[in-house]
Amino acid sequence: MSLNVKFESANYVDRLRSVALALLIGILSFASASAKEDVELIGGRFDFGYVPFGSTVKHRATLVNQCDTIVTITRVVPGCGCTQIPLKKKQLAPGESLEVEILLETAKIRQGTFQKAPVFYTDSRETPRLTVTLSGFNLKADDPQPPIKVTPKLVYLKKDPNNVPGQIEIVNKTGKNIMPRIVDGGKPSFLEVEMPFRQIIPGKMETMRVKLIAGLVREDRRDESITLIFNDQKQSRFTIPISITR
Repeated sequence: MSLNVKFESANYVDRLRSVALALLIGILSFASASAKEDVELIGGRFDFGYVPFGSTVKHRATLVNQCDTIVTITRVVPGCGCTQIPLKKKQLAPGESLEVEILLETAKIRQGTFQKAPVFYTDSRETPRLTVTLSGFNLKADDPQPPIKVTPKLVYLKKDPNNVPGQIEIVNKTGKNIMPRIVDGGKPSFLEVEMPFRQIIPGKMETMRVKLIAGLVREDRRDESITLIFNDQKQSRFTIPISITR
């Protein structure tokens, strides 16, 4: 009888330990999930999809200072000579955000699949390093072309009173109906895009129109891009460079 009592007591202690351990893990997990980083990175991952070789495409990320002290961006490492990251400012006041434009020159990237990882360094103890991951497929004209064809490889827009729109043609060679949409964060706010109003059936072409929104374009705007995603089986993405001239 005494052996049974001891055995049951040992089991009871083991159960208490298991419960206590589970509670501790839960508390630590909740605390970790609830903790905020000093600097939040919005748009830290972006897939350009197919990009035409020899062009410049752009992604926008946003840094947000979530702490109660000034945060300074101490250094930016683009990752390679193909990437440019001009900063408008280096210090963020508490609660302040900074939109960062990352330009990628595809002529300086090898053919095929690529991944780049620019890094922002800050003087924040909690978030001293923030990495943006950019990926895509650098497509040359003599490469095997995807079953969705998007042309031209570069759209020109001019800042003048006439505001003539550019046109993008989409040809469907997939064998099924497709429809594009703009990826979240895949276009600047000063571009107006008129999407196809119906699905693109196999073997057919539809067009998109792109134009500047008057009064929203700054004088320093030059290289922009639009990123589309299609509802085909591969969820194909295409980035169309936009060149803005005076």
